Amino acid sequence: MKCVYCCNEIKEEEFAREHVPPKSFFKKGTSSLITIPACRACNNKKSSDDEFVLNILSMSDLISINPQYQFHIDKMLRAVKRPQKVGFIKEVLSSTHTVITPEGSKNAFTFDESKVSGWAGINAQGLLVYKDYIEHCNYNHSTIILNLLKVELPEEKQLLELILSFAKSTPSKRVGSSEFEYWIQTQDKGYVVIQCFYQELYFLTMVEHCKI
Repeated sequence: MKCVYCCNEIKEEEFAREHVPPKSFFKKGTSSLITIPACRACNNKKSSDDEFVLNILSMSDLISINPQYQFHIDKMLRAVKRPQKVGFIKEVLSSTHTVITPEGSKNAFTFDESKVSGWAGINAQGLLVYKDYIEHCNYNHSTIILNLLKVELPEEKQLLELILSFAKSTPSKRVGSSEFEYWIQTQDKGYVVIQCFYQELYFLTMVEHCKI
């Protein structure tokens, strides 16, 4: 058995079950979570990125105003109180600014979009491993954060409307009560994976075949 991240053979003492998405994204006690094989070194290395992305998603106004997901806000607030999170808090506060939206002025913050989209791409590959489309994650991938598309640009608005229309009209695979769902479509050069977190946050990932 190979690790889905480094592709090395996993020894029995190094085996770890990698949750896709991470277990921390769901309410405690959620059953039927997706797991794939990983070595402990890769599993531990990825956990810091998991926490970073969960904190970013939790601060989205699409999530923070929804009482259904208050448990994530509580979890994030507990986490950021730890001394090692001081740098993260300073970075967020220093990037806070006001933006004008159709609903009026809102506070916003900037974050490392490449880190979040890269994480979503790896998560998409994990789903492909779980569904037996690929054997491990040594594939090329690129991800678009659909919620960040500029809808004033016709081509980006058209893409967003196309993906949302597809998601609403096509049955998805669901994990948890409403925390996560996904769609997989096979293409000539690979796969398209759409992920939706908390019914609001969408990621589109292209995963292409490459020589292993």
